[in-house]
Amino acid sequence: MSTTAAKRRAGGLIDRRLASRVTATRRYLAMAVAVGLVATASVVAQAVLLATVVERVVLHRASLGAVVPELVGLAGAFAVRAACGWVGEAAAQRTSATVTSVLRRQLLRRALERGPTWLAGERAGELPLTATRGTAALDAYFGR
Repeated sequence: MSTTAAKRRAGGLIDRRLASRVTATRRYLAMAVAVGLVATASVVAQAVLLATVVERVVLHRASLGAVVPELVGLAGAFAVRAACGWVGEAAAQRTSATVTSVLRRQLLRRALERGPTWLAGERAGELPLTATRGTAALDAYFGR
């Protein structure tokens, strides 16, 4: 394995240079882990409850009324899992918008600090392109 690939792997899912520029990524990562744990627990609960219902109905010939608590729990587990999906998506979208906004502000601030002489030496469309398309490309990166 090359040194670059090893560094990329060690760096994790989010580039450290980008993460160091925007503190919102830390909150998102913490929320993503928490939501992921709750979603995983709900999947396990769904599997256990579904197996219990099938086992009691098929093997023990239990009536529908006898498995109502398990069915209610199963519906609750489905609802929790759906809520986790929604919360995760909402957090990802909010973080993505925050990250791109912060990076655009930093880019503009840096360009203004360098002054009109520096700007005159740059290509006319390069800075606006970077500020729009370049940061918009990060939406998918941080949103997922």
